[in-house]
Amino acid sequence: MSTQVPDLKESEIASETVKQFKHRFPPFPSVPEGVIIVPFKDFKENGIQIFEGEDEVERDGLGIPTVPLRVKHDTDISKTNPNRTKKREMRGTFRKEWWQDWEEGEDLRNHGPYDVNVAPIDRLHQAASDFQRYRKFPPISTNVQVLWDQFRICAGLLGTTPVWQKASEKEAEDGAVSDDEFDDEDSKSRSVRQGGPGERRHPKLRPRAPYDLYGKAPTIVEDNEDIVKLLDTARATKEDKVVAFLDNPARAIQVFLSSYMTYQGFVYADRNLVSTPHLLRFFVNYLLRNKVLPDKTTERSLKNALEIIDAAAKQLPLTSELAKKLPDHFSVAAQSCWGARGDTLDAWIPEEPDNAFESILKEENIEVIKPEDVLLSANAPDGENDSHVPTSDAATDTFDPCSFADSWDQTADNGALLETEWAAPPRESLLSLLGPTALPLTHTPGIVEWSVRRIKSVVLPVEAKSPNTVAGAGAGEWEEWAAEAVERELEGRFARVVMAPWVGWDGPENLPRIMRSSVGALATPASDTPEAGSDAASPAPAPAPSLGPGGLKPHDPLADDITLLMEPAVAETLVLNIGLGGTWVQLARLCDLAAPVPIAEAEGAEAHTQQKNSKKKSLTKAQKARRGLRYWYLDDHMMVLPSYWLV
Repeated sequence: MSTQVPDLKESEIASETVKQFKHRFPPFPSVPEGVIIVPFKDFKENGIQIFEGEDEVERDGLGIPTVPLRVKHDTDISKTNPNRTKKREMRGTFRKEWWQDWEEGEDLRNHGPYDVNVAPIDRLHQAASDFQRYRKFPPISTNVQVLWDQFRICAGLLGTTPVWQKASEKEAEDGAVSDDEFDDEDSKSRSVRQGGPGERRHPKLRPRAPYDLYGKAPTIVEDNEDIVKLLDTARATKEDKVVAFLDNPARAIQVFLSSYMTYQGFVYADRNLVSTPHLLRFFVNYLLRNKVLPDKTTERSLKNALEIIDAAAKQLPLTSELAKKLPDHFSVAAQSCWGARGDTLDAWIPEEPDNAFESILKEENIEVIKPEDVLLSANAPDGENDSHVPTSDAATDTFDPCSFADSWDQTADNGALLETEWAAPPRESLLSLLGPTALPLTHTPGIVEWSVRRIKSVVLPVEAKSPNTVAGAGAGEWEEWAAEAVERELEGRFARVVMAPWVGWDGPENLPRIMRSSVGALATPASDTPEAGSDAASPAPAPAPSLGPGGLKPHDPLADDITLLMEPAVAETLVLNIGLGGTWVQLARLCDLAAPVPIAEAEGAEAHTQQKNSKKKSLTKAQKARRGLRYWYLDDHMMVLPSYWLV
């Protein structure tokens, strides 16, 4: 038995709905003044204009612009001019960037919900597939598709096939057997027999260049079991990558935008430096918007990844810009003055030339003529040439072995110098950059260090001030005064970039190195203490290295900052914590490299020195800070690393 209950709920809803609306019809409101309402029976369709105006805006027959849809589709074309898309592709000036096209309606690209009961790995794979499927990628010339594939490989969403070679094939190649020793029928039979009857064939697929396997020698395998092992290893590596991405997406993206892009060679195309951050920002926002990985820890990591992407959008293009601007004009001029200082490492040992080939020639009674013998003979007076060196009427006593370089720029008639495409551009010099300067007379290259350093601070040029002179100062003090005066002049012209050490930027083995051309005192580490529990007496602590002339302490490449002089226009583009790698050269004062005073002589003059110093004025805080200050320049530039660099 059932009892009917009045449907009060529906009536209550209707009543509330009526209260929410301000207007109810009928009665209909009056028509506003100046407005004409056309009845539907009188409406006439005007269609789309056939010809566009100068603004290329599509309009209807009344001249009213059409309204574009928020979400773009592949079938959306201009009704007035269907060939407009192709026309605009030819006109690069009017074409939008690909990320601007993606931004239109991007917030509506929701292809979920993604079932949280499905494994995170499967959800991530599905999201990556949907991300690519439901959007139009730009032309292949933009390299966006390649970058997307590269990211999927780095994140474990796409695998790479290993490359192998059968041991039998390797032996055949090593035997250097020519093709004409086998007829075509024999070659066909060998290709059919390869793999054996009933054996599963595994084709040797080529890797996607320039991925991890590009340029590497194929793995030598004995049989199909070895091939299966290679495939299983590649599959396991792919799974490890995707697990690492899910564990910490921010770290995976940070590695991709730094060391991965560098080692894979993507940083050498400027379009990659601009496109990659845009691409990853779209993907990360897609994951967050569609709640693909709703775990709080993972979502927090994805939001941190957006901060890294924002930094990459600014710093990646800057790495290319700085690579083209460094070394700046001042560093180039300093290298022109003193020569390259970073061509040899301290651990480098010159090798003796191999004389085996020369010995074989002598055994065959073939006379060996060395280039230096020819030059010496050409410079020798008449009659003193060796019999085995041909003489030339052009050879004179003033022969310059480098004079042939000038002949490229001289005409045969009047000898006037001509500029040719082969002539090297003029190098910057200290004279052309600074004018008459005493820099080469007061300073000389000191410590030469190869390392990677971070930008710690940037100080733009200040008004140059001459140092105060001291009446009755000795020769050494005048040398310090002259050197400081030159340095103050440089401070008024150039920015000062403080560089901090970046130890272990690519692993513990990549430490700063000192070049063989380096001159100056280096800080030495203290002696190792004996192991705990041993009976050996503890060694006396190593004495602190004494300060050199001018208060200069020994250089510690692992801990000391250096101050780099740089053109203001270049320094203004720098970003803090960006890494610069190269050869740094210290501008040491000539008095810094003076010969040390013998110990006995120093002890005898100790009382006199103390008495002399007691009569001097005490140094101010600013003077004390300057006594150990030395500037540096960049002799050779090797790399620029973003501040978020991670291996």
